[in-house]
Amino acid sequence: MEPSRSSGARPVDPARWTGALLMGGASRRMGEDKLGMLLPDGRRVLDGPADALRGTCARLLGAGADGPEDPRLPSGFDPVPDPVAERPGPLVVLGALLATADTPWLLLAAGDLPLLRADHLSALAQAAEEDPQRALVALSARGPEPLVAAYPCALADAVEHVLATGRRSMHAFLEQVDWRPWKQWTEASPATIADPFFNLNQPQDWILLQQRFRPGKRP
Repeated sequence: MEPSRSSGARPVDPARWTGALLMGGASRRMGEDKLGMLLPDGRRVLDGPADALRGTCARLLGAGADGPEDPRLPSGFDPVPDPVAERPGPLVVLGALLATADTPWLLLAAGDLPLLRADHLSALAQAAEEDPQRALVALSARGPEPLVAAYPCALADAVEHVLATGRRSMHAFLEQVDWRPWKQWTEASPATIADPFFNLNQPQDWILLQQRFRPGKRP
């Protein structure tokens, strides 16, 4: 299902947006670094969401990159190492990204979503700017997708407040802040590879994803 823009909505100004690609994680269920796996068209898995962020954001961050020489780091992305802390997890990473971004908005995308495209994220960003005080979180058939979301950078203090309570999950954070669901793709089935939220977790997912790139199918 293709996202559609609101009639009369202003185009997104890339200078107001920092894009963050989540590159961390151990890929234990996959058995190898899933983000660097090569698709049949020659791109790495993480190149899809990286290109999608480039289409909307002026500044780009690679969350979990080990430094500028990290071979996984896509071109044009600045590295943001995972916080070395007793409090691991994506919420800690989100806090670091919000503190690093020097724009009003942060657009977050997980690196294991190879079917995510620039038109998906630009539509999300455009809708987010209609209500600049609240986060806008993509909603799939599985529920909220907090790793595909637009966050006002003013929420950095809210992240720290939640972490101070000992809670570390993204869903715990959403329970404490004002946010809206972005329902553009709710009808997409998680069982199909047409779903923009199709992500790689295990070898069976890799087999299914390769079917997407058979001749005659659009990646």
